[in-house]
Amino acid sequence: MADVIPLAEALSGVRNHNMYIDGEERQWDEVFGFIWCASQRANAYRPVEYRFGKDENRINPWGCKQARMDWTEWANWFCYGHWEKAGIIGQKVQWQFDKERIKHELATNLYRFRYCPHFIKKLPEAVLRHLPDTVVAGTDANWEFHQNYEEVPGAIKIVQKERSAGFSLSNEFWADGVRPRGLQALGDVLVKAFQDLGMESSLVRALIK
Repeated sequence: MADVIPLAEALSGVRNHNMYIDGEERQWDEVFGFIWCASQRANAYRPVEYRFGKDENRINPWGCKQARMDWTEWANWFCYGHWEKAGIIGQKVQWQFDKERIKHELATNLYRFRYCPHFIKKLPEAVLRHLPDTVVAGTDANWEFHQNYEEVPGAIKIVQKERSAGFSLSNEFWADGVRPRGLQALGDVLVKAFQDLGMESSLVRALIK
C-alpha cells in the first residue's frame, strides 16, 4: 500500500476510476481515505510524533490522530463505563471502563484509514489491553472524577470537603466518568503496549515530555 500512494495521489483528480482489492470493487475513498493524512505525515518534522498528534499539542494513545480520541481531561471516551462498589465493605466506588465500547468507537473512527501503511493496527488492541480495567478516582494519583454539574444517567453524586485558611469548603458535583491527571498513566500504558509489539519504548518519553 505504501508503494501505491504516489499513483493514488496522481489519480485522485481523475473522475472515472475504479478500485479493486482481491478482485472485488471497492469505493475509492474507502480505500484511499488516508492519502491526505499520509501526505501531511511525510512533510512533518517528526513523522512518528505526527501520528500521535503531538504536532498539534495533543496526544492520542492509538498511534493515529484520526481516531479522534485524545488523552485529554475532556475526552468523552473516559466516560465510557460505569461505577461499581469497591473495597471490603463497598465503601468506595471505582470506575469500570467499557473497553468494548471504546474498541467499537475506535473501529468506527478509523475505518476510512484502515489501509494506511503507517498505522500499526495491533497498537490500539495493545493499548486497550494495558489500560486499567478499573480506576479509583480521587484516590489514584493519576485519575480524577469527570465533573458534571447536572445529573445524567449513570452519574454518582460526589461531595468533596476541603479546609482552607480555617474554613471548611464543600464542593458538590455529579461524576459521570473519570479523567486523567497528567500523562503518567498514558506513559505507563504506552510503554507496556510498545513492549508487547517489540517497539522501542524510549519513544514514549519523547511523546509525553
